[in-house]
Amino acid sequence: MLIKFSVSNFMSFNKTQSLSMQGNKSNRLKFHMVSDDRSRLLKSALIFGANASGKSNFIKAIDFARILVLKGDTTRVVLEKKYFRIDEKNKDKPGIFQFDLELNGKYYSYGFAISYLTNNIIGEWLIDITNKEKVIFSRTLKDDSSSYETESILTIKEVTSKTRFNIYLDDFKKSEMSNLLVLTDLSKRSSDIEECNILRDIIKWFSKIVVIYPNTHNDLWKFKTVLTNDKVLTNFLEGLDTGIEKPLIKRVDFVTALKDVPDSVKDNILKEVSNSLNKNDKGTLLLNISGSVFFIKAKKSPGKEISYTVNTIVFDHGNSSDCFEFKDESDGTKRIFDLLPLLSIEDEDSLILIDELNQSLHTKLAQLFYEMFMNSCKGLRKQLIFTTHDILLMDLDLVRQDEIWFIERQENHSSKLYSLSDYKVRIDSKKKLGADYLVGRYGAIPVLEKDIGCYDE
Repeated sequence: MLIKFSVSNFMSFNKTQSLSMQGNKSNRLKFHMVSDDRSRLLKSALIFGANASGKSNFIKAIDFARILVLKGDTTRVVLEKKYFRIDEKNKDKPGIFQFDLELNGKYYSYGFAISYLTNNIIGEWLIDITNKEKVIFSRTLKDDSSSYETESILTIKEVTSKTRFNIYLDDFKKSEMSNLLVLTDLSKRSSDIEECNILRDIIKWFSKIVVIYPNTHNDLWKFKTVLTNDKVLTNFLEGLDTGIEKPLIKRVDFVTALKDVPDSVKDNILKEVSNSLNKNDKGTLLLNISGSVFFIKAKKSPGKEISYTVNTIVFDHGNSSDCFEFKDESDGTKRIFDLLPLLSIEDEDSLILIDELNQSLHTKLAQLFYEMFMNSCKGLRKQLIFTTHDILLMDLDLVRQDEIWFIERQENHSSKLYSLSDYKVRIDSKKKLGADYLVGRYGAIPVLEKDIGCYDE
């Protein structure tokens, strides 16, 4: 689980800003936390702020780090103009990203520093901080920038494996490895070294981060549990007052479904479906084609020939003879479908990021989704961080005080991140949180000129 994320010199973040998922001593909404003898980790964080305050940039910072870790190569990400551009000197300064994590009962700090001038890694570290700090690996660029210094006090029992690990780490002293991350590279090359399992565990944690932006649509259809269960879907949609009485699965002709798809793309689709065949000789691919959603299934016959069937999902709004396709639904209903699959994620240590949760959603729908998500977290170690403008979510009947965060744009146009826990808030005044926020008690609101000439006579 995420304990803390820190970032500096990335987009609107200048000096180091941190978001902590460490809960306070309050036992209110206790199921919003995972507790042990050492920590009380929160399962959610809500980030409020004005337009252009940096809320989206915070989500982008974690997403950027996620992509770089999974790709493991700075040449495969875009670094151009990612530094804090208001101060030109920041182009010469590193961008720094650090994640403190709890995995398998142990605590780790992983991070890296990148150069926007050279597009290279200038520092990287993974430290076991459970008890006495143990450097699993570190790499630091020397002052002359010609090579790196590396270090590890990781204890590897088997002699040959230890020798190999040291050789792999020594490779990162070379300048020609400057664009590669140690974590990503060593997790692959040390796959048979038991003591290096933590490298793969951290890569796995990054791979389970899910990011939803306001323009993200249907990228999560791969989570089929909710979407292919008629009963579950019906219950959800009725509760959300979408006007949909029942979702239906409708068989369609393969040629008709793919009529607007170029032949080259059709071939790739068939290949992907065929490759998805599992041990039961069944494979399914879910596609969004021109706003319609199709389930393309492949089945292998005893003679090893592959046949395909295509279904689509349509919605009965009270006239089953004339159902609506997905593309006919409102933006709000589509947004619900973007979010509903998140409720079926059961992977431990999943981190879900949503930029503008309230996008196209009524306040009550946003509240209901949050409640449903937190209930889906019971017994699971998954976390949700989202940004929002909806002050009605700032309700201490719904969330804990330590789950509420603010981002504010400073005079130098940098973003400052801080917690509601920095303020003394009486629990019996919880209904006034939104009002207090709007009058500026907690900052992070737009500063508007009273006379902007809109009503000049």
